[in-house]
This record gives sequence, C-alpha cells and structure tokens, in this order.
Amino acid sequence: MTSFPIPKDLPLRLVASFLDRCELGEATAQPDQWAEMLCAARPLDEPFFERITPRLLQQLLPHLQGLSHDRLLKVLDSLAKAPPKESPGTSFASSPVEQAPFAFNEVVAEVVASGKWDLQKVMAAFSCLGRLGWYNEHTVAEVFLRRPKPEWKLFN
Repeated sequence: MTSFPIPKDLPLRLVASFLDRCELGEATAQPDQWAEMLCAARPLDEPFFERITPRLLQQLLPHLQGLSHDRLLKVLDSLAKAPPKESPGTSFASSPVEQAPFAFNEVVAEVVASGKWDLQKVMAAFSCLGRLGWYNEHTVAEVFLRRPKPEWKLFN
C-alpha cells in the first residue's frame, strides 16, 4: 500500500472548520476532546500561537479544572515542546495567550496541593511551565508548603 503524505495545513483547516462551527453553536466538544485537539494540532501549528492554538486554548481554558490530571500534564507537555517565541504581555489581556499562564498555574497548584501527582509528575509539570516561561511563585510555593508525601523519595 502506498502512503500519501497529508499536507500539514489540511488537519489545521479541519480543526479551524470545527472551531468555526462551535463558535456558531452548530457543534460542541467535551473538555477532554478540546485537550486532545490541542495536543494533535499543536505540532502542526507553526509558528507557535499564530493560528489554531489560541482558538483551541480559548475553548480549553474554562475547562482546565475538569481535565484528568494526566491529560493536564499531556497538554502542558504538548505546549512546552515548542515554547512561545514571544512572551505574554504582547497581546490583549483578555486573549487566551495572555490568560493561559495564570490558568495553567492555578490548576497545577490545585493538583499539587491535592496530592494527586507523584513527585515525578510534579517535576514534569514544573519543567513544562518553566520551558513555557509560565510558572510563578504561588505554584512553586504549593510544593514547599506541603509536607512531602512518603512516596516522594528524594534520595535512595
């Protein structure tokens, strides 16, 4: 069987079309589906935050707290694979790009405070936030304010 390369703009056009339908109220998606679309489209949406990514973030941000903890980490990892070339503060304050750092920090701080992640996942989340230039002191404080869990073995 011969494989045919798919132009990378084709999946982006499909996602854009779906987003258009959602904005018109003709279609809907669940938070996990928005997360999966973001993870799938993110590697194709170059340069970072220029086309589809902000629109997907706009749909996903209100639902971050409803994502499974593993899905949240997957989304962070997907975003961190190509950190933004411009820092927050260069667009409108109400844009998804400007809201994303605060929203992700809040949810990560809640997950860390709840003890739902082991040390490896906490460090992976902070690594992603760091590569994105998104983490803040409040999020880091959640780790230091909590007593380490017994399974968080720092040394062998």
